[in-house]
Amino acid sequence: MEPESIVPSIVKASGRSTIEISESLGRSRGYLSAYIANKRTPNIKLLTELGDELDYELLLRNRKSGEEIIIDPPEKD
Repeated sequence: MEPESIVPSIVKASGRSTIEISESLGRSRGYLSAYIANKRTPNIKLLTELGDELDYELLLRNRKSGEEIIIDPPEKD
């Protein structure tokens, strides 16, 4: 999947509105709508925060060994 497709894909799969998710992340109501409309490439911090909110894990997997490293979301205040 192309990086700019990740956010719209998992938001759509969640069945929740972009407004609801944006607010639950502590962002403005229109944050995710604008993010998606502008086809932005997400950074790791956003991916981990969004993934945590929507029950996804972000991980790196070594293609040869299969070793997986889970990237934890930032601690919530």
